Order: sequence, then C-alpha cells, then structure tokens
Amino acid sequence: MSPAEKEVETSKHNRRFELLREVHKVRGFRLVLGALTSGRMGEYPVQILEEAVAEGKEKKVFDDIFSEPFVMYSPWI
Repeated sequence: MSPAEKEVETSKHNRRFELLREVHKVRGFRLVLGALTSGRMGEYPVQILEEAVAEGKEKKVFDDIFSEPFVMYSPWI
C-alpha cells in the first residue's frame, strides 16, 4: 500500500473514532480494536490500527472521553 493509501485508510479509522467518541458520551465503554485475519497477514491490519491510534492521539481524539484503545491481533487459520 502506498503512503497515500495508508493515510486514507488511517483517516477512515479516525472518522470511526469520532463516531465512537459521540457514542461514549451516552454510554461509557473501553475501546478495544482487534484484527482477526488468517495466516501471517495480521501484521498489516494491526499496523494500520496502531497508526490510526497514533494519529488519533495526535489529534486528541482520545483525550477526556476514553482512554487510548488497546490494539490486538488474533490469528485464525
């Protein structure tokens, strides 16, 4: 994936974070992001999620509302 494509993908996740932020105002929860993939392809979605979380931290998406999300990878074969 090119850097521009990665940026688009990361931005999509950050729009989702904004929506979750609004939902959290109504009902609190702990955000856990998981990548469920087959084989060794799990590294890539986790990397994208981690980049989205880093961008969210930079934009202060997680401040005051909910703590930084936990990113996990669960491989299935």
